[in-house]
Amino acid sequence: MLVSLLAQAVALFFVWLLLHAARHKLMSDNQRYYENLMLDYAYVPKPLQGIAMVRAIAVVEILIAVGLLLPISKTVAAIACAILMLTYGALLSAQWLQGKRDMDCGCSGPAVGLKISPALLWRNLVLALLALFAASEPYVMAAEMWLSLALAIVFSLAYSCWEGLLANAQRIEAMRSR
Repeated sequence: MLVSLLAQAVALFFVWLLLHAARHKLMSDNQRYYENLMLDYAYVPKPLQGIAMVRAIAVVEILIAVGLLLPISKTVAAIACAILMLTYGALLSAQWLQGKRDMDCGCSGPAVGLKISPALLWRNLVLALLALFAASEPYVMAAEMWLSLALAIVFSLAYSCWEGLLANAQRIEAMRSR
């Protein structure tokens, strides 16, 4: 039962993460940022670069998040989430290997300003593994849902703190190197 509660909490964490990411992509204030970011990721074919691709990615994130909420589609959605995290990680690593180390990853919108780094590559690998863990267990009964929800909130807060710490560490490193 504990494993099922944790897997459900991880699935709910991914609902938050994906909806959070989609919201950033759909905000009109962020459109130019994401359009430029798509151009920086040269692996995206020219016709797909631009706001239409950004919106399509946001829709995929929303569909996966909704799928994670439904018991009938949770396993497939969690596997799709793992594939998405691995895809994002592959795109990040390709940019890293090309030497684009000053490039924003696009993870949390323009305000955070996270740069591509090995830490983000590891993060995406861990997220993919967590998504597969979420796929491995069925939903628990409604009576235990509150505990999974509470854990998901803790996971979301911990993730936000980690991301903020990483962004601040990158800023401090950039100041030191000047």
